Amino acid sequence: MIFGLIPAPVHCPVPPVIFQVLQHYKMPYVDYRSLALQDEPRLWGPGGHHPRWSTHQQMADLIAFSWGHAWDMYASASASLPPHPSLTPPLGKLPPDKQFCVWPVSMYSAYRPQSAGGVPPRAKGNWTLSEDRPGKPGWITTQVGARLVFDLKMNASIPYAGHAVTVAYLRSYTSLGKAMVRCLPSGAAHHLEGLWRKEEYRRESVTEVFSIRPSIENIKTCNGLEIEFLGPVGSKFKVTAVASC
Repeated sequence: MIFGLIPAPVHCPVPPVIFQVLQHYKMPYVDYRSLALQDEPRLWGPGGHHPRWSTHQQMADLIAFSWGHAWDMYASASASLPPHPSLTPPLGKLPPDKQFCVWPVSMYSAYRPQSAGGVPPRAKGNWTLSEDRPGKPGWITTQVGARLVFDLKMNASIPYAGHAVTVAYLRSYTSLGKAMVRCLPSGAAHHLEGLWRKEEYRRESVTEVFSIRPSIENIKTCNGLEIEFLGPVGSKFKVTAVASC
């Protein structure tokens, strides 16, 4: 199934041919622009063609809601419908490091520091919540060996397959180093690379997401996450969000 999004700025009309193509091929789509016209300050906001991150989050929420609504409609009618051979579990086939939390129990966001109930992560070293570029906040360190600890909770009411610990961090082509992330108290560790590898080199900075799957024996093996900066000297590391579910 192909899913379309119409996110054009409210002051720019969508060419009619786009709707004609979508309707001709019976492709499901969400027209975010029409929705934003109802409340432009809240649903689009400043930024013109490039709105703030919160507008992109609202688009993502709308798509997720639409998918859920469509799935519920299909599930309620599934008894009378023939089996659909192309339907597969939406996340079950993703590699472990691409899993993510849809409904996080613990959530830390540099854009919304109060998202964790006002409890900041614990810093050991010079980790600071700051902006290295205007409007781009994150927990940043330049001190090799500095550690940042996030207290986490897991949703014990969901199956193991639904658990994940997600880290959003900056990757770029210069000035960034490496970090080690560890689940506490188990000590299960993974490396995060701040610089692009040669085969994936790009002259841009992006926020990547990496997810850890807690131990299948006991979800309490990851009730905290420690991020340690490994260097090298003269570089930095930046974390923008941590979540668990």
